[in-house]
Amino acid sequence: MIFPYYGFILAGIAFAAVFQILFLKSRKPLLLVTSILWLLPVLYETWVLNNCTGECNIRVDVLVIFPIEVIVLPLLSFFAWRAYKRHTVRP
Repeated sequence: MIFPYYGFILAGIAFAAVFQILFLKSRKPLLLVTSILWLLPVLYETWVLNNCTGECNIRVDVLVIFPIEVIVLPLLSFFAWRAYKRHTVRP
């Protein structure tokens, strides 16, 4: 049951690193924001993994964190990637 946490944590760190590298190349603020926002659920999941002993309120995960991870981050990543591609394509 712990393995999905590690998978998400590693994937989140990888996405944050990719968007940070893209930000350093393009200096687009949206890429920096995306990089930082990818780290927030990673930090939360790491905290849950280390501090929750079964007494944590799962409703916070389902109502707040999960929609951010599933809806907001992919949409933000898509728009940030489009902004980067638009910035790098030169006519």
